[in-house]
Parts: sequence; structure tokens; C-alpha cells
Amino acid sequence: MRPVLKKYCVPLAEICFLAGVALLIVRKNDFPWPLKRASDVLFFASGGLSVFFLLATSQAVNFYHRVRNVILALLLLFAGMAMATLANFLQSGQSVDATGILSISRFLEAGLLVLLPLFFQTHRDNFIAKFAVAQLSTLFYLLVFIIPNDLHIHMPRFELWENWPSNVSYYVLVSLSFLLVLLLERIYPLRKQTFYLYVPTVGLTGILLWTQSRASWLAFLLIGLLSLGYVISQSRRGGIRFFFTAVVALALLLPLAFLLLRPITRFEVLTRIFPGARPFLEQTFNFRAASAGGLTKEFLRQDLTPVLSEPSRPYLWRTYGKMLLAQPLGFGVNYPLVQFGGSWKGPHNTLLE
Repeated sequence: MRPVLKKYCVPLAEICFLAGVALLIVRKNDFPWPLKRASDVLFFASGGLSVFFLLATSQAVNFYHRVRNVILALLLLFAGMAMATLANFLQSGQSVDATGILSISRFLEAGLLVLLPLFFQTHRDNFIAKFAVAQLSTLFYLLVFIIPNDLHIHMPRFELWENWPSNVSYYVLVSLSFLLVLLLERIYPLRKQTFYLYVPTVGLTGILLWTQSRASWLAFLLIGLLSLGYVISQSRRGGIRFFFTAVVALALLLPLAFLLLRPITRFEVLTRIFPGARPFLEQTFNFRAASAGGLTKEFLRQDLTPVLSEPSRPYLWRTYGKMLLAQPLGFGVNYPLVQFGGSWKGPHNTLLE
């Protein structure tokens, strides 16, 4: 029975997992439920098949011993969340609602996404390579650069099949991390393979600019520098020529990616950094038909100061920090919302969430 299960059950579980990774880029709430939640369904199906295999082949105990520290860490996190949720209920009477149940399911799914790769690595050859290929579904974003202009949907910030541009930037950052290392390892001497890697890297960099996620821009800069340092430390080929070629290739990424964008999108990206230029340019400059060079010159003439701060985040961190002092055990899965800018918001990017 074990050979049969390993032949069919484990490969099917792996296919479900990799398909879930590929479909993570499709999450828009306007889509039908089976499509926007396909990744969640596939991940849990993969987990169910994997658990069935472990139990049916009596390998569950062996697998537990290999990952017991990971399971312990997940259990401690879950216990902390449960304790905070209970404390919040006892202190404020706020019980677990539909949003809280969704948060619990997301936590369980996150734990599953940690454990499943550990399972597949011991049973499937080249699993990490397959995962790397599956997450390159982000390359479908590049279709927006080749479809006719009259078919373009105006997106000041790139979201396409996602609900939030910032989520798109997270997916693109993962793909760019893989591509940058592959590119730098093959940057010298230059050959066709280098070009084949450079083109999608430029394209995804353009998508990253389009998302207008400033924190992701900073992350991308750090990823580029760290990737360059890693490849240099591992490579002894080419010397100064390799270093010069790699630096030039990285330095050209942003200008080339900016040129890929349509004029209206270039305008939106630049005014994200220089919001003070928007009123002036909307009145005096035809940015819909502007060249990249002309648009950039108009910005430089204004002597503008870049604005990279995000006012809501520090406000939320400060507000929830004060609330946490009054309720040290935390809020759990049902944290109270606070009002900012005319809307209700939660504790963005904090351990409280």
C-alpha cells in the first residue's frame, strides 16, 4: 500500500500545493468564490492528502520528530493568540465573530504552509525548484505591457487580479528575488540566457513601480544590494569586469522599467514620490502623451522635496501602543478598529495583528 500511496497520493498533494502557489496572484473579491479562494482550497487539499499519506503509511510519528520544534513554535503562537482573544473577551466583552474565525483559519493556513514544504522536501525530488517555477506565475502580469492601449484598464496603482496593490508587490518581490540571483550568476560573460532573464526582470520591476508600494521599493533596493553582495562572495569569475557588468545591469533596471510604463502611469508613480507636483502638472502638462524624459524634466524644474512617509502607519502604531499598555495581553483575533482619515482601520503591520 505504501508504494501505491507514494506513487499517487504524494504527487497529487504536491500538485495541489504548487497550483495553490501559482494561483496566489488571483485574489480579487469581484471574482467568483472558487477562483478567488482557489489557493486556500488547494493548500488545504494538499494538507489533507499529506496527512492521509502519513497516517496510512504509519510515518506520522517519524515526520513529527523531524518537525517537532516547528510544531512547538506554531502551538506557542496559537496559544498566545488564544490567550489574547480570551483576555479581550473577559475585559471588553468582545467575542469572536466572522472576522475572528477568518483570522484563525489564516493562522492555520500559515502553519500549513510552513509544514507542507518540509514534508515535500523529504518525498519529492527538486521540490524547491518546482516551487520557484510555480511562483513565477507573476510573469502573467507582463501581459499588460503588450496588450493594445485601447484595451488598458486605468489602474493608478497596479492591482489587476488582486484586491490591494501592496499584495501584488509582495508577490513580485519574491519573483524578483529569484530572478536577480539567477541573473547575477549568469551576468558575465554576457550571453543569450542573460538577456532572457533580464527582460522579465525589467518587466516585473516595472510592475513593482506601478504598485506604488514605497516600502516594497525600499525592500527591492535592499534585495538588489544583498543579491549582488552574495553573488560576488560566491563567484571568483570575471573580477572587475563581472562587478562592472553586474552594477550596470542593476543600475539600468529602474530607468528601463520606468520607460515600460505608459505616460499616465509614469505620472502616477512620480507623483507618489512628489505629491506636491500633482496640481501643477495636471494644469500645465499633458502627461497622458508625455515622454518619460519630458515628464522627468518637469518634475526637476519644480525643486520638489520627495515625500516617502505614510501618516496612517505611525498614527496606528502609536494609538494601538497606548491601547496595548492598558490591555497588556493583547486583543487576539478581534482587535478594536480605530478611525483615521474618515475610515476605520486596524493595527497595520504589528504583532497585535
